[in-house]
Amino acid sequence: MIAEFAIEPRVMAQWRHFHSLHDDFGVPRGRFIARFPREWAKQVAQLAHQLTHNKTNSPLNAKRIEEHLFSEAFKRKVVPARRPYDPDKPWLVNATGLPEEQTFQAIIAETTCDDHPKVLLAGEFLKDDPLYHIDTGTKILRTAKELAACAKPLLKVSEELQLVDPNFKVRDHFSRPVNRFLATLEEILRLRVEMPHPLRKLELHLQRRDDQSSEATRRDFEKSLGRAIPTGHVVKVFLWSARQGGERLHPRFLLTEFGGIKYDYGLDEGEKGEQTEVALVPDNLWKKYRQDYSESGTAFAIEPARDIFVVNGS
Repeated sequence: MIAEFAIEPRVMAQWRHFHSLHDDFGVPRGRFIARFPREWAKQVAQLAHQLTHNKTNSPLNAKRIEEHLFSEAFKRKVVPARRPYDPDKPWLVNATGLPEEQTFQAIIAETTCDDHPKVLLAGEFLKDDPLYHIDTGTKILRTAKELAACAKPLLKVSEELQLVDPNFKVRDHFSRPVNRFLATLEEILRLRVEMPHPLRKLELHLQRRDDQSSEATRRDFEKSLGRAIPTGHVVKVFLWSARQGGERLHPRFLLTEFGGIKYDYGLDEGEKGEQTEVALVPDNLWKKYRQDYSESGTAFAIEPARDIFVVNGS
């Protein structure tokens, strides 16, 4: 659902290409731009101004490119490439010379490369080209591995994870352990700990149970959740309640600082062969949900002293 693309700096530095491409990227569109090389944005901005000399760009459009590149909205479209780059070689040689396991979904370049099947010629390819087309929703098996794997491109780059599932529980009404939620959480964290940058935020948002006190829920989570969290990690748990006449806590999400994924049936494992729909969250709704599920959110009710607690990994 989300793939990484490499765009040659000289391509993105031309207003006609920038204008055509920039709205196609970001989590809701299922496409990330790889920061390849590390100074990618700086190179694009410098080239955009240089291209005013031959009238490829107007000064106004060069300034627009620079402003977009360093805006918060555009920064969410660009992610670290974490691939080798030799500054002594041409950009396209670097992009096409990667080992197979590091190749990009597609490479958008100013010139073609006949011996590389993933190069798209800027301004010439159709946006329904199979290399460029990305499905922003799909159906997957309700297994921990599948539920986590569809989020891996987000887990690779994000430092803030918010898991939202009103029904998330570690024990049922008879105090029996419930493992189907923990299995998914453990798999998500297993994929995440493989990444080189640490998590800054890990939160779990669920609905406060009417049949159990917050203190009892806290004890259950400290006992069961602590074992699922890697040592050194901390999860902040929020127990929300619907406001009278307000919206219900129904949708299930994985939210990050880049964007989010909606899980139709939830984050728990299902019966064998059972499937669920997953879809990328539109940007306007992502902003709303990030606010709703924050300590300053007002969509739902919470008593911080009672309904927010921290569990340490053991």
